[in-house]
Amino acid sequence: SENEFKEAINNKLTVVKFHAPWCGFCKRITPAYEQMAKDYPKTLLTELDCTTEHGKKVSQPYNIEGFPTFIFFKNGKKVAAVVGADEHGIRTNLSKNN
Repeated sequence: SENEFKEAINNKLTVVKFHAPWCGFCKRITPAYEQMAKDYPKTLLTELDCTTEHGKKVSQPYNIEGFPTFIFFKNGKKVAAVVGADEHGIRTNLSKNN
């Protein structure tokens, strides 16, 4: 639900991967994203399928224009974003915001 989403991003650094199941770039970055979750255990790395009704509703305020889009939240506020399967950009923002 939207409330669960807001609760999840309201604590520690949280990275949300906004994606679509048909997106090749989304699929390609998944193994690296899963490894980052292990490399940064104090950070919540999660994902949201933007093709579902729930995903569309939750992602709407963030104006997602391309998949994948990674938005970094800290204490409920957006602190960074990376558009595309840019592993270096994601890792740089993880290090900077942790």
